[in-house]
Amino acid sequence: MNGYLSDHISKELTLSTVEGYVDFAWDSFQMDFHTHAGIEINYVSDGSCAYYVNSERYVLKKHNLLLFNSGLWHKLEFIPNTPCSLHGCSLAPTAANEGMLPLRSLIQSNSDLKQFVHSFSGVAIISDAHSIYPSIKAVLDEFQHKHCPCYSNIIINKMLIDIARVYQSANSYLISHINAIKDYIQQNYCNITCIDDIANHVGLNKTYMQRIFKQQMECTVWQYLTNVRMRTAELLLKSSDINIGDLDQQVGINSRQNFYLLFRKQYGVSPQEFRKQYRELAAKDDSGEETYHIQSAENGFAKKRKNRKEGEQHV
Repeated sequence: MNGYLSDHISKELTLSTVEGYVDFAWDSFQMDFHTHAGIEINYVSDGSCAYYVNSERYVLKKHNLLLFNSGLWHKLEFIPNTPCSLHGCSLAPTAANEGMLPLRSLIQSNSDLKQFVHSFSGVAIISDAHSIYPSIKAVLDEFQHKHCPCYSNIIINKMLIDIARVYQSANSYLISHINAIKDYIQQNYCNITCIDDIANHVGLNKTYMQRIFKQQMECTVWQYLTNVRMRTAELLLKSSDINIGDLDQQVGINSRQNFYLLFRKQYGVSPQEFRKQYRELAAKDDSGEETYHIQSAENGFAKKRKNRKEGEQHV
């Protein structure tokens, strides 16, 4: 985990200490913002509640698990008239004593955990973590009643592996949906008329599809579709003599005015200016004069001047 477990991979540290815990079913509870030195794990077995982590609010429902890094300001918030059964703990790193497995060895020996550690960015929610609940309860019961450090280390390690496996499995499921959405858009961008076309093809609820896509891709489904269309228009302008007036139809926009507005927004110039500049610059490049390079659609339209004199370069 960035900023926590990954920081201790090269150290002889382990997880055998519960710094703090929650294990209750309440109707209400007040908590101020605070931080912990260890990662925090919270699971809702029934009801609902909300967590503020830094500036984000996360609503947790039954079977949801929230995990976040050390050092993040957070607080628990109960939702009015909504009881919640919450179980969780904060795990602090300590020196590995005899009989304990260091974090480094644990992470290196388990591929799911290793992948989770290197991909986790600070906060994660597992929507269905009911299979992890027994591991969480075992950790809490040991801490509250017996607290044998070596045994705590074993069951904490098991809990971490269980979390990593469920997280990776859920993430793989989401990625398969994202890839299906992207593949359909790339192959059918000319024929898509609305979001429902995409949702119906991949077999997902429209709202759910848009939410998971934005979470994974950091752009909306429609923004991705527009980008594919603009990149296609860019390639057609560069590699063919297609009539510019026909471009909107070729990329599936069906409105010349809308296409022109989208193209100018993406590249900073009109399609005519783009083609003209590209051909002029390509001709100069062939002649050995100073050149300009047009970046791809993903980076927008930009130009870079290169001075061909040895040892000099101007951008």
